[in-house]
Amino acid sequence: MLNDFRYALRQLLKTPGFTAVAVLSLALGIGANTAIFSLLNAVLLKSLPVRQPEQLVVVATKAPGQTQIGPISSFSYPVFRELREKNPGFSGMFAHNALPMSMSGGGQTERVLGELVSGNFFSVLGVNPHLGRVFTEMDDQTPGAHPVAVISYNFWQRRFGADPQIVGQRISLNGYPFTVIGVSSPGFQGVQVGVAPEVRIPIMMTRQVLIDAPVFENRWSMWLAIMARLKPGVSLQQAQAAADTIFQAIRAPEVSRIQGDSPDDRIFKSLRIHLSSAQTGASNLSRRFSQPLLVLMCVVGIVLLIACLNVANLLLARAATRQKEIAVRLALGAGRWRLMRHLLTEGFLLSTLGGMLGLLFALWGADVLLSFLPQGRIPTVLEIKPDSQVLGFLFCISLLTGLLFSLAPALHATRPNLIPALKNETVAVSGGNRRWELRQVLVVLQVALSLMLLVGAGLFVRSLRNLKAVDDGYSADQVVMMALDPGQSGYKLDQLRSFYARLAERVLALPGVKSATYTRNVPLSGRWSRIGVEVPGYQPRLDEEMAALFNHVAPQFFATFGMTLLSGRDFSAQDTPDSPKVVIINEKLAHCFFGNADPVGKHVSLEDLKDLEIVGVVADAKYRNLREQAPQTVYLPLSQSSSMVQRTFCVRASGIPRNLITRIRHEVRGLDPNLPVFDIKTFEDQVNESVSQERLVATLSSFFGFFALLLAALGLYGVMAYSVARRTREIGIRMALGAQTGNVLRLVLRETLLLVLIGIALGLPAALAATRLTKGLLFGLTATDPFTIALATLVMIAVASLAAWMPARRAARVDPMVALRCE
Repeated sequence: MLNDFRYALRQLLKTPGFTAVAVLSLALGIGANTAIFSLLNAVLLKSLPVRQPEQLVVVATKAPGQTQIGPISSFSYPVFRELREKNPGFSGMFAHNALPMSMSGGGQTERVLGELVSGNFFSVLGVNPHLGRVFTEMDDQTPGAHPVAVISYNFWQRRFGADPQIVGQRISLNGYPFTVIGVSSPGFQGVQVGVAPEVRIPIMMTRQVLIDAPVFENRWSMWLAIMARLKPGVSLQQAQAAADTIFQAIRAPEVSRIQGDSPDDRIFKSLRIHLSSAQTGASNLSRRFSQPLLVLMCVVGIVLLIACLNVANLLLARAATRQKEIAVRLALGAGRWRLMRHLLTEGFLLSTLGGMLGLLFALWGADVLLSFLPQGRIPTVLEIKPDSQVLGFLFCISLLTGLLFSLAPALHATRPNLIPALKNETVAVSGGNRRWELRQVLVVLQVALSLMLLVGAGLFVRSLRNLKAVDDGYSADQVVMMALDPGQSGYKLDQLRSFYARLAERVLALPGVKSATYTRNVPLSGRWSRIGVEVPGYQPRLDEEMAALFNHVAPQFFATFGMTLLSGRDFSAQDTPDSPKVVIINEKLAHCFFGNADPVGKHVSLEDLKDLEIVGVVADAKYRNLREQAPQTVYLPLSQSSSMVQRTFCVRASGIPRNLITRIRHEVRGLDPNLPVFDIKTFEDQVNESVSQERLVATLSSFFGFFALLLAALGLYGVMAYSVARRTREIGIRMALGAQTGNVLRLVLRETLLLVLIGIALGLPAALAATRLTKGLLFGLTATDPFTIALATLVMIAVASLAAWMPARRAARVDPMVALRCE
């Protein structure tokens, strides 16, 4: 075997050009597959690094017929406590809720991701401490009694330099002192995919770190996510049935108090417990990106198949130049299997080299893929370094690739007709016709597969273009935003209002600033809230949803985001906590409840907020995402709200908005040097983040589509160049008999076009069948969009014609006298 390896290596070194092209083609295909699989593995496949992760389940709620499971944080603390105490199907159950915090320690203040967890969090998971200890049930019994914290291993290394004396040190979280009691084990980030809390504290310390903390005994305050561990021998279905029985009994008093019959009321009444496996963790990330990643996995699989076909064609051409060598060795008694083993070894050596280089491409590609993931209030953190699963995938795909592209050429190369081959190495061997046909078949398959990718790339790119061309209701290309949370730094409500007023005053004085405002939720950020609406004298229709999305905003919000105020006025400094309560509604809500009448001056109630005067109507705008129709929306003045949650400061520039970032941060530091400023971006960045999955699919599919087109063009060029070289004598005879240059050009191009048309005939039905995978990813066009399919077909034909032009031109320039002397 070692001799085969040495021989194969010598053969490849003799043809460095062939070796480089083959290895690079394979490396790009293998690297792309490995990179996508690495992300797929991290999001969907990798098990949590805990004890027996297959026993873990996510406890959520779901209404009958509902396609999506309810929100992750969907339980109140009393419901969690009773479920944990009464359920017989679980050996343990814990609650958690991740939230950003401001941490001070060592003279530094920074924004960190914290997590509130029940005392049995680590024990149920089976996660041991790296240093110190983890929480126990006693740390989570009494509100405010145990100000202790466990930090993550990565945070301990980054923030504290892996200080072995960290246990016992004091840190401040949102202005409240905590004692670090331990460091969690290496490799454990958390139980939600893409969410890596850095500091964990007991749930009973919630009021110490949250100003607007939920009331523990409020059964309507649903803010906790729940996971549980199944008892040995208990199936998921058995545990779900038992948990749902207890859940219905627990919430019976709340359900009986709901007298309404709105869609929201009916959904709440019909909620049932739904369990799902938590072996790989729980996250909105996996639900959002699972389909795009599976589509991309299919795309890169096709790319690798095209690369294999291309390398197989190269090997066939190479075997044709070695046919006399192979014939001589066979004539001298070499066994066919022995020769095949040599050729297969060359193929596996190529795939090994491609796999090694592909691993480097995958490491680089993984960083590129991570840049497409959304980074919002809770940043997405994924470690997609090569692990045993990824390396195993790389090994298997390299092995399979080597077998795929080298087996058929090896079989054909070792079936020569010895007499013609020994007479002249350029003469076709008896298997030559079959080999020639095989080369044509490989090219046809390349064209068909490339057309599939071109159609898919065209659909995804046009879909993204349609999304970004949608009128979202904003004119905010010059808006820069940054999040602030003074409440977490100990500010009281009056101090908070004063801080924002002074900051707005100082920023408005900067050159290049047109307006400034702040808001609770940034449009298209994925953060939204809904509230019930009551309109005096309005009789709702059956099944009508009396609700709207709402946002708290400051004066100049509409001017800053370029929204048109259709009637009435904007919020102003006169809208104080002591003045009459006011609201601004959007056009859709106004038309729904007031018809063509002017709603300004009329009143509405929003759940507990009674008798609000409508002072303005603003044009409709998208709120949650670009795909939706503009929803019914109400805007409330922040000056009349007692909420102290995180707010986003928004500034409209007269020039390039990014140029203001440094100056705005300077003004913030001038007011409070210890206040963290985070989530800095332009509104254009926010729009791009809102279509992150569409950008991921469109960008990568177009890149791989171009790469596949290039490989198909190279394959066509190789086949036609080989055909011209073999038919030199025939072409010379044709020209000697009077054939013109145009006749020879048409001859070669006609043969190329025939191959391409056969490939298109195979590729179009396959592309149409594959478009089922695109369901839910397209916008503004169908999966069978005729323009996209026609454009992809024309591009394929044009590139194929260009690839065949050079061999055709060479054929047309053949000197008949030289060709007739050619053996």
